Amino acid sequence: MAFQTGNAKNMAELIPQMISLLKTQGWILDKQEGDLNTSGYITWYIHHPDAGYFNLRSWGGKDLRLRGTTGFDGSQSFYQQPGATEEYAVYLGDSNRNMTTYDFFITARYCHVVIQDSDSHFYHFGFGLLNKEGDYTGGQYLYMGSASSIFPFDHHYKYPQGSYVRAELPGETGITSGWYAFYQNSPRAIGLGAPMMGAPHPDILAVESSQSVLGGVLAPVPNAIYVTTSQGACIRLGVVPDFCVCQMQGLTPRAKVAVNGEQWMVVPINRLTFKKPSSWDKEDTFTYAYAFRICV
Repeated sequence: MAFQTGNAKNMAELIPQMISLLKTQGWILDKQEGDLNTSGYITWYIHHPDAGYFNLRSWGGKDLRLRGTTGFDGSQSFYQQPGATEEYAVYLGDSNRNMTTYDFFITARYCHVVIQDSDSHFYHFGFGLLNKEGDYTGGQYLYMGSASSIFPFDHHYKYPQGSYVRAELPGETGITSGWYAFYQNSPRAIGLGAPMMGAPHPDILAVESSQSVLGGVLAPVPNAIYVTTSQGACIRLGVVPDFCVCQMQGLTPRAKVAVNGEQWMVVPINRLTFKKPSSWDKEDTFTYAYAFRICV
């Protein structure tokens, strides 16, 4: 595994650093195109033979557009890659809140990225291959989260927000190339990325009790991914590797804690607060957090 902490002002600085680290874990940069000064955007096409194909694009260096595909065609544009998910953008900071630090958690199976801005907001994006359960083709996933109340692996919105998982299941209809979006309507994917929004997910209560009363014992909950098919079946596909969900009472953002002899970093879902907000459509996410395993 490769773990790296650093600084970047925008996506044009961050993504090349990320790709350099990805290459050490066997990932391949198929193509890079565009320039912020001329075309106004930069696009990166990357893949790993074991984890799948993913495309990233940033306009002006502030936003991120992340897509999963089923392959790479160098003769086609970003919008015409084979078996692609829909395009969504998340904004990483604004004119008053610039990116400051980042953390990369990268293996041959995944890339998980945490970004902190100058106002202590946290942003998340990543992609990879599930620890699969069952016999099916697929397992690739991608996710994004921003300060605009867009949460990774969140199925509570009426419309997809940029998180997907892929599974080719027999008899399924209403999806493209096996990609299930995380949102309200079936067929859909269900994850644990926004536990404060409540059910449905079997592990919601485990997140609520993931920390001891005094905060000294932490038990991060694996982020299990389910799909609800067009026929109404609920199928567990597997878990997102080394990405858990928990509480972080008494912990500072980006704290490193020991769990079962391993080191994990605990990061707010968006912004840590010590009082529950009146509604979850804002940027404050109380003590709900993600935990990422560190292995160097």
